Amino acid sequence: MNCSIAGRSSSLLSQRSQKAMGEAQRRVQQATQEMGKASQPGGAEAAQSAMKDATEALNQALSSLVRDRERVNALYRGAYAGDGEGRYATEFRIRRAGDGAERWIATRGRVFFDGNGRALRAIGAIIDVTERKRAEEALRDSEEMFRGLAEALPQIVWIMRASDGRATYTNQRFLDYHGGPVGAELGERSANLHPEDRAQALATRDASVAAGLPFELDVRGRRHDGQYRWHRMSCVPLARDGEVRSYIGTAIDIHDMRVAAEQEQLLIHELNHRVKNTLATVQSIAVQTFRGADGLERAVGGFEARLLALSRAHDVLTRENWEGADLHEIVARAIEPFAEDGSERFSIRGPELRLKPKGALALAMALQELATNAAKYGALSSSAGQVQIRWTLERGLMHFCWTERGGPPVAPPLRRGFGSRLIERTLAQDLNGEVAVSFEREGVVCAVAAPLQ
Repeated sequence: MNCSIAGRSSSLLSQRSQKAMGEAQRRVQQATQEMGKASQPGGAEAAQSAMKDATEALNQALSSLVRDRERVNALYRGAYAGDGEGRYATEFRIRRAGDGAERWIATRGRVFFDGNGRALRAIGAIIDVTERKRAEEALRDSEEMFRGLAEALPQIVWIMRASDGRATYTNQRFLDYHGGPVGAELGERSANLHPEDRAQALATRDASVAAGLPFELDVRGRRHDGQYRWHRMSCVPLARDGEVRSYIGTAIDIHDMRVAAEQEQLLIHELNHRVKNTLATVQSIAVQTFRGADGLERAVGGFEARLLALSRAHDVLTRENWEGADLHEIVARAIEPFAEDGSERFSIRGPELRLKPKGALALAMALQELATNAAKYGALSSSAGQVQIRWTLERGLMHFCWTERGGPPVAPPLRRGFGSRLIERTLAQDLNGEVAVSFEREGVVCAVAAPLQ
């Protein structure tokens, strides 16, 4: 039903349009003839009247076809009234008589006047510019789509001319990162690159542009707050007729990823270093423990105890990401196996201090040796024995003291074993300080003086 009505309307439009155009053509021919007689007496008035009739007929014929007729009619009336010296030019849409299709028309012309300002004749031309208008519309749609895409992307986006590097487009993220425009040419924008990256970046860009090739590189760009952040910049050429005229570029922030990768590599190197050091420590403990041991079973027990002390110290450092350890926690973990029957046997006091990993491990191993010896021969071997652990900080110097009281009488050992050497030599070396162990009759005292690391 709708198709039938549309078909009859199109046919009716065609018939009416053709009839109106025929009448307009007849009147235009008549006006042309009258213009030829304009020099004769009364001819000018007749020509003026005929031209007016022809114009009205033409406007009436076009009224059913021209979609922008009000604007076009106003333009024609102005030209015949002398506006712009009678010159006119415009573009408008029509509905084609044959099939009702919309077409774009461009018209340009001029109206000529006599000495009294009356219109004598008009010369003009019209041309179908539909294809050009469609191409322009497609170009606008393409540009709008590109801008919408570029603004929606999380990357910085820009377009630059290949000839001089001048930017012809930047998205909002570009402006937000730099805090506004930062120069129209790439050479000016390179000032925002990190000084260490600038020369290589410009060399890569120049070589790629000269060859018309894409390029990609990682550079550090200065943000509006002065911070340099790593970006991965990718640029591809835009060619027309085989000639590269522009480059479109994007830059994505890879700073956090880059920093994470560097930290991961650093951690791997640190892990290798620590594993080697740990193995060397274990090897040293094993050699010193089993060398000259009184018996295998006793040596194995001592070896296991020292490994457990090393393990506990590692636990503390691991929780602190191996950046250091709290001295209170080092002491608490070291004496934990010996305080199971009541922590009142230990009196611990001192300010909050942190030691670096090397010093923390050394002190933990030394405390393990002191506690083991106290459990075998000293204050912890007696139910009445106690151990005081004190430390202070004076002018950057840490004073640490282990004091045993209430145990059996103490006598200096006939020979110094691995435990004593571990306390006096290794601890002093790792803390870069001084360590003194005295075997007083009332109990063993171990005093440490070392600069706070």
